[in-house]
Amino acid sequence: MSNQLWRSLSFLGTLGVLWLGLCAPGGAPFPRRAEALAAAPVESASCGTKSAADDGRAKTAESKTDQSKPARPAPKSGVESAVKQFESKTRDVVQRQDEILAACELRPGMNVADVGAGTGFFTRLMARRVGPMGKVFAVDVNRAYLEHITATCRQQKLDNVLAVLGTQETTNLPRQSVDLVFVCDTYHHFEHPAQSLASIFEALRPGGRVVLVDFYKRGNMASHVRADKDQAVAEFAAAGFNLRDVRDVGARQYLARFEKRAFRPPAVPLVVHDPYFSIWSFTDELAADWPRHWTGTPHGLSSMIRVDGRTYRLMGQELHNVPAMHQAGLEVTPLRSIYDFEEAGVHVRLTFASPLLPEDLELVGRPVTYLTWEVWSNDGRTHEVSLYYDNSAELVVNQAAQAVCWSRPVVPGLLVLRMGSAEQPVLQKKGDDLRIDWGYLYVAAPQASGTAAVVADHLSARKGFAGGKLPEADDRAMPRPANRDWPVASFRFDLGPVDEKPASRWLMLAYDDVYAIGYLGTRLRPYWRRKGADAAELLQTAARQYGELMARAAAFDRQLVADLVRVGGRGYADLCSLAYRQALGGHKLVASADGRPMLFPKENFSNGCIGTVDVIYPAAPIFALFNNELLKASITPVLDYAASPRWKFPFAPHDLGTYPLANGQVYGGGEKSEKNQMPVEESGNLLILAALIAKGDGNIDYLKPYWPLLERWAEYLKAKGLDPENQLCTDDFAGHLAHNANLSVKAIVALGCYSRLCELAGKADQAASYRRLAEDFARQWEKLADDGDHYRLAFDRPGTWSQKYNLVWDKVLGLRLFERRVVAKEVAFYKRQLQPFGLPLDNRENYTKTDWEVWTATLADSREDFDTLMRPVYAFVSATQPRVPLTDWYFTRDARLRGFRARPVIGGVFIKMLEDPTTWKRWSARRPAPRP
Repeated sequence: MSNQLWRSLSFLGTLGVLWLGLCAPGGAPFPRRAEALAAAPVESASCGTKSAADDGRAKTAESKTDQSKPARPAPKSGVESAVKQFESKTRDVVQRQDEILAACELRPGMNVADVGAGTGFFTRLMARRVGPMGKVFAVDVNRAYLEHITATCRQQKLDNVLAVLGTQETTNLPRQSVDLVFVCDTYHHFEHPAQSLASIFEALRPGGRVVLVDFYKRGNMASHVRADKDQAVAEFAAAGFNLRDVRDVGARQYLARFEKRAFRPPAVPLVVHDPYFSIWSFTDELAADWPRHWTGTPHGLSSMIRVDGRTYRLMGQELHNVPAMHQAGLEVTPLRSIYDFEEAGVHVRLTFASPLLPEDLELVGRPVTYLTWEVWSNDGRTHEVSLYYDNSAELVVNQAAQAVCWSRPVVPGLLVLRMGSAEQPVLQKKGDDLRIDWGYLYVAAPQASGTAAVVADHLSARKGFAGGKLPEADDRAMPRPANRDWPVASFRFDLGPVDEKPASRWLMLAYDDVYAIGYLGTRLRPYWRRKGADAAELLQTAARQYGELMARAAAFDRQLVADLVRVGGRGYADLCSLAYRQALGGHKLVASADGRPMLFPKENFSNGCIGTVDVIYPAAPIFALFNNELLKASITPVLDYAASPRWKFPFAPHDLGTYPLANGQVYGGGEKSEKNQMPVEESGNLLILAALIAKGDGNIDYLKPYWPLLERWAEYLKAKGLDPENQLCTDDFAGHLAHNANLSVKAIVALGCYSRLCELAGKADQAASYRRLAEDFARQWEKLADDGDHYRLAFDRPGTWSQKYNLVWDKVLGLRLFERRVVAKEVAFYKRQLQPFGLPLDNRENYTKTDWEVWTATLADSREDFDTLMRPVYAFVSATQPRVPLTDWYFTRDARLRGFRARPVIGGVFIKMLEDPTTWKRWSARRPAPRP
């Protein structure tokens, strides 16, 4: 047994998991663990027929009512009876054992889990097939069966079998310990399939498989079988498994084979900084297509490698006569996307790192992504290696027909190429499906022997490298359209002989947009330029800090992912890792005229608005967690606008304009009328955000200049919030809705937040008055919305329901306005409404919102309920089509995109991290590293 596996078993032993024996070489068993917990019910979840199941069902009621009682062994006669029945030659699976084992595709050295092992018929067969270098974990909830397996395996000198006592919810297998899970005539007994499948998923290694044999729900099995084939397949899909194939096994049974679904980002962030400088891979393999702007327009990036004179593609799809190197892996962390390739005796790791460390506004606003190649030999030989990179001029134009120019800026210590549009229409366009066509893209690498750069047409550059040599001089035919012979900025790195010691090279992609945002008639600089820095200084600083920032990015990723796993599990960590750069990259950080940070979100593919309050609201958790200054920067432009003479309404504005021009609200009636506004929505949002900022700061200093606004909005909600009129809310795609129960929750929570703000302001009487009001409204709400086992979509619509995601702030901010029974009733109801890929937003449609689902799941008081509500969301992320940056609006039955993509609202998925005050405090207390 490996030391790693033994440490896993020892750890499980301390939890009270009963390991019933691993026969060591020579037949001596390892010591049995103490029965400290042993809470598994006696009932067998083993291979069995109706009568065999009845043998174990007698004690089911007892096991359900008192899970703390240890499992009691069945009488010896019961085991003997089960052996006769389970292993009878008349049994279908016994007769078809060879067919079933062939479907398992067992190989020597594999680790296999027989879940629901029963008396061990298949356990023993598998143990022989995987041989002494492999292992079989026999998992069952019946201790007597496991003791029988241990004894018979010892008698038959099968030294590679471990007997594991599971429960109705977990296999108790170590994480990533097995290659195959076998479940025969057992799945229909699973009383908690979601939890059991999650346990199986965790136990499987990457690429692991499940073979399921079970009964059709028909004939005399109809009442006995919980889940028919289609339901079982759907449950496996929701748990993160892909169906490989399914076939009949005789007349009454089927065999289905599944593969563990690797976390498959719908799109991979490569270079993501703001709504214009945002490049993604929309495919699983980096060389399967061109990288694209989040809108879907190609932004051609290419990379190749030559190994011993033969060329392979790493990124991009041109030159189909050049094969793609085998992509061996992909990992997406909060700050990095890491691709691994293997072929021709070498391993290549290509990392895209955007060190957007949130505690440091300088880095959040720095538009620089690093590409790092690491290459080493994996066959014990030395190889001659060179690397290639290029990008097209598509990155600097809105349409490829626009004319471009290029040059070679002189920056000491760096080899630099620059591209930009010929026209330079700075801040001349506004809209949604647009790309930047002003400013300049810089590609820079350290000057070094063996490094060369040239601007050439795409074929000359790419074919030249494939043939062993780049063009010697820059193409001078400019300006010209970006799509005429496709000029590219190309780099070649000669690594020379490469052995098992990694050789690395890196370059930077940077974008200087000169002026980034128009705000109320003033053009604002990007934040990094606020003190007069230019592109040369940007590049030199970024190059000087390369080593430091790569180390800090790796440490940040490691620490954050560990906390995400601890708080929400692996699926939650994967979701947040994917969301991080999308959330920050949906904003633009600029400096106001007086140097204050201002952060402007864009509504990507939802209408193109800038500074939308009900986009800031869902995105807020990521900023509240990591840096309160970013949250302030996102609402400062809105508060300044609302305080100006231009905003004349008693409620809060919706937006500031159309990106990138924040020159005044354009949504609904704009500044002219109340038509199609969101009065309760946005007023409630800003009061909640104000309380969130005050909680992070511990005071209201930032909010003091805006107090008249907060007071005005609180008065509006006092009059209009409990029973909203026929207004729009943030989910405006669903249309107007009067008496909206979730919108009412937002108003009530916002009034509670205002009470908290008054308390911090020393306004005790006002604080008490608004607290009483909010508590009274909460009690009224409970009666108005009650619909038996849940609460309604709208007060006047019985038989309806909706996600009450706005309740999450009552929990996170500790307001305690609503009784916990309200939340408990809603969560219990939501669990019954789950679809394969998520919880619908309400009863009207089967679509949902990703951000709101996480907020709703965070309402749950137990991790089990959180996992239950989130598991379909994780399945959606890996299954959604078409392949675009993560959407927050999709169909829950089939995971199809409904609309929206790459929106910053995905920052809302971090709200679970705010639930734990210790975690929240630790992350929000981080400060920038000292500058030399």
